Amino acid sequence: MKIISSWFTANLLSLNLKKTNYILFGNKKLSDTCIKLNNETISRVYQTKFIGVLTQSNLKWNEHISSIANEISKVIGIINKIKHTLSTDHLKLLYQSLIQPCSGSNSSGNVGCVLHNIRSPSRLYTCSCALLLCD
Repeated sequence: MKIISSWFTANLLSLNLKKTNYILFGNKKLSDTCIKLNNETISRVYQTKFIGVLTQSNLKWNEHISSIANEISKVIGIINKIKHTLSTDHLKLLYQSLIQPCSGSNSSGNVGCVLHNIRSPSRLYTCSCALLLCD
C-alpha cells in the first residue's frame, strides 16, 4: 500500500478514502482483510455499481437483473398511466428511450444479454411491448 500511496503523491493525485472500497471475488467465504492506506481503513463491500452495472462478489447477476426489472416496471407504470394522452409515435419514443436500452441492446456490453435468459425482465419487456400495441 505504500507503493500505491507514493504513486498517488508522485503523480499529484489524491484518493477519496471515504468513497473508496474493495471487493473480493469468489464463491468461498473469505474473511475480511484489513486494508489501510494513509492510516485509514478501506471498507469491504459485497456488491458495487461500476459504469451502471451492479457487480456482486460471487459474480452472480441477480441484483443487477432485479435492478433493471424494477426500472422497467416503473417505466411501464408511467406509460400505462399516460398511454391515452399520447400518440402511438410518442409512446414508441418513450419505449425506445426508456425501456429498450434496458432490454439488452445497451452499451453496457454483454451483461444486458443475460436479461434474455431471465424470466422477470423478459416478462416485463413483453408487457411493455403489449402495452404499446393496446389502446
